[in-house]
Amino acid sequence: MLSAMGMGSIDELFSDIPEDIRRESPLPLPEPQSEEEIWDDAKRLLGANVGLDDRPSFLAAGLARNFVPTMVGMLATRGEFLTSYTPYQPEVSQGMLQAMWEFQTMVSELVGLPVANVSMYDASTAAAEAITCAVRVHRRKASQDNVVYVSEFVPPQRLEVIRNYTQGRTLISRCSSILRTVTST
Repeated sequence: MLSAMGMGSIDELFSDIPEDIRRESPLPLPEPQSEEEIWDDAKRLLGANVGLDDRPSFLAAGLARNFVPTMVGMLATRGEFLTSYTPYQPEVSQGMLQAMWEFQTMVSELVGLPVANVSMYDASTAAAEAITCAVRVHRRKASQDNVVYVSEFVPPQRLEVIRNYTQGRTLISRCSSILRTVTST
């Protein structure tokens, strides 16, 4: 490479660096390591840290630890789910629509309900949609009052979204020591 640059030695390559700031001895770097050795060293160094799983979590408002399997990233980047077109055009995103339909069908079968929803933006919207969907399905099957129970552990922000969704609907809410009112008639 030196000859390609028109230089005869490594000293000639670094000749523009002033003498007073040049290092005379080599840097005290460790010997080269394999990838496996580097991983082992990193694990040893990181072992001094306390992991998030080793301490209590004080995250609130519905935020909690969760585990996303490695397979999710691999599946989400498959060609069937990717398109160069706008995702809002159903004719060009059939792969995603097919996967969502299959997931929705599987959830419906798993929980034993005639309907299930899929693809919500957040947990609050999903909870409110689930309640309104359940009420609609229940009303078709019986002509009795619709009762909605919400746990006291539902974060306040999520409860507000549920209240907004159920406002003005004929829902009767009942509470117990661990349940609180969503809305009332």
